[in-house]
Amino acid sequence: MGGTDYQILEDVAKNYRSDKYPKGFDFKTLTDMFIIESSGERLAVTGSKVGPFQLSEDVGRKYGIITNRADYRASVEHSARAAIRLHEDNIESFHPYVVNSINQREKDTGKKMDEGFVGYIAHQQGRYGFQDIITGSYSGEIHKDVRNNMFHNLGFTVYNKDGSVTEEYKKYKKRYPNTKDGNKALANHYLNFWDTRYTKKQKEAERWRKKSKDKIDAMSIDPDEYIMKEVLVNP
Repeated sequence: MGGTDYQILEDVAKNYRSDKYPKGFDFKTLTDMFIIESSGERLAVTGSKVGPFQLSEDVGRKYGIITNRADYRASVEHSARAAIRLHEDNIESFHPYVVNSINQREKDTGKKMDEGFVGYIAHQQGRYGFQDIITGSYSGEIHKDVRNNMFHNLGFTVYNKDGSVTEEYKKYKKRYPNTKDGNKALANHYLNFWDTRYTKKQKEAERWRKKSKDKIDAMSIDPDEYIMKEVLVNP
């Protein structure tokens, strides 16, 4: 499958078929994921996660894009298909308690938790991590591993260069103690923090879609003129 990243993702979304998505996957959701996960960088690497959709080795092997001979996580086409399958698995039917917690949060915040955001948190924390966070925001019950992962993903430095714990991390741990009230506050802070980040990235994705579509349109109208402009602007 050739073309620009925009065209590749458009084709993957349009041609994807499953019981949940019998008419294809939503292109906006897929391109949101593309920008949110890597800012559209094919070779992006964050820890053990690789490629435009930031997939781990376990995920790559599960969905068949890592074999004994090759690793296709940097391929936009292959990683997009795997990312959709991961997304689909992460948001498959939730326990009623989870659904109730999602509905209650939407009522409390006045904002819908769209499928893309749920999938994003589930990708980041794992399906059961997401469930623990959303239900814990009301019950105050959060597994200690999930709690630790939340602290590690709140966008601050945990360790100083000498290996000691930063003062910022100590303050967060003190502000959100491992009690029911502390866990409720932590879960809500975490969801609000990433909702804000996710919304900003969605706007970035919208700009990327427009810019990419404009380039494709310009190339289709007069490819020679477009190429000449690109050469002059980017010598």
